[in-house]
Amino acid sequence: MIFFLIVTLLLFLTGEFFLYLFSDILYIKSVLLGYFTSLFNIVTGFVSLRWAFKRKENYFYITLYGGMALRLVVFIVALFLIHNYTQLPLLGFMASFIVFYVLMQYFEIKLINQELKGNQK
Repeated sequence: MIFFLIVTLLLFLTGEFFLYLFSDILYIKSVLLGYFTSLFNIVTGFVSLRWAFKRKENYFYITLYGGMALRLVVFIVALFLIHNYTQLPLLGFMASFIVFYVLMQYFEIKLINQELKGNQK
């Protein structure tokens, strides 16, 4: 988990540096918001999956699918609020969210595979 946080933070800071050089402050803020929304979604997924692996199978699936649905709702609400109540560009938010979400999903899937291998032993 710490490795994944360090990798995403370094990628985020690198991207922010280039945005600082070649863009305006609104894009920097929208990328920042996309990163933190993605980070929130992945960390809540990570924590809920860690909890669910120690429970019965039906609780695991309820947590897995319910967590996915809840995280989708969080994203949609964030998108709605940004679009309707801020002047932040949606392109920066969407691009940042998608890039970091895909990267963080890789680590989450890796965690699930490690937990499943550990449970089979």
